[in-house]
Amino acid sequence: MAGAGGSWRVRARVPEGGGTGRDRRGLGERRGSLSRPVCPQPPRPCEDYWGEWKHCRGLRHAFHHYYAHGELPACDRWREDYEACRAWERDRAAAAQEALCESERARVMEKQKYAPVWKLRKNPPSDWYLPLDHDKSN
Repeated sequence: MAGAGGSWRVRARVPEGGGTGRDRRGLGERRGSLSRPVCPQPPRPCEDYWGEWKHCRGLRHAFHHYYAHGELPACDRWREDYEACRAWERDRAAAAQEALCESERARVMEKQKYAPVWKLRKNPPSDWYLPLDHDKSN
């Protein structure tokens, strides 16, 4: 909406309690109240789920995923999350909220189960300045 003076104003969605109602993980629950839905909005905007679904279904992503993993990507989860997000925003459906939060938890847990490929160094190796012996045979 255009405010006085012609500038645009955006109203932030703030819950009744004044805070965001999210815990540190951002999964939509307050501590101590696991049984009822409390958070007024999904963990991410619904457009993010839609964008991820569209990206997943794209030809370039399908080729890359097939090359890297030997199978086509499964995009159904993004579509289900998008539909649950819309149901959460539209109807304030508790089942949709629980499904979306559970899906986000599973996504976070899936990311955490794989270790990084490279071990990060804090300092360079002690002999980093020495020339490499490429011509030397073992």
